[in-house]
Order: sequence, then C-alpha cells, then structure tokens
Amino acid sequence: MRRLLVPLVALVTLAVSVPSAGAIELRNEDAQPYTVRVTSRTMSRNIHLPAHSASIVVCVKSCHFRLRGGGQVRASGDDVVSITRKKLVRRPVVKAPL
Repeated sequence: MRRLLVPLVALVTLAVSVPSAGAIELRNEDAQPYTVRVTSRTMSRNIHLPAHSASIVVCVKSCHFRLRGGGQVRASGDDVVSITRKKLVRRPVVKAPL
C-alpha cells in the first residue's frame, strides 16, 4: 500500500503546484492488460495498465493518448480516458452549475 501512496502523493503535489496542469484519469475497464502511449509537449512515455485498473496522468494543458489498434484521443483538465472493448474513449468531466 505504501508503494502506491508515495507516487500518488507526489502526483497530487505536482498537480497542485502547476496551475495549468490537469490530472487525467486513465482507466482500463477490460479484462486484459494494455500499454498506452502518452505524449505531450513536455513528455512521452508508455503506461502499463493491468486489467481493471486505473492511473493518474498529470498533463500540462493536454496529452495525447494512443492505444495500438485501439485508436487515439486528446484529453485535458480533469477528463477521464477509458479503455473499453479494446478502444480508447475520452469522457469529459461535466461540472454541475453552481
């Protein structure tokens, strides 16, 4: 548990300290693992997602997500990017009116 908590705290700290950064949730809703390529103006990396798992990706402005054979999407802010039936889908967060 501690191994998961330390990186999560670091990501949240980074997200709070960078005003234009967004914490995008990357979810794998399928029963098989996937590797997603995430790129932005400042980074490029592969994120491995086991079956039925999630990860937080901190992006400045926006990130481009690519799944081999499953498409690609661009996300920003507090969007959620999901892998469902071997396809990437972006689900923007709908904020309730005040």
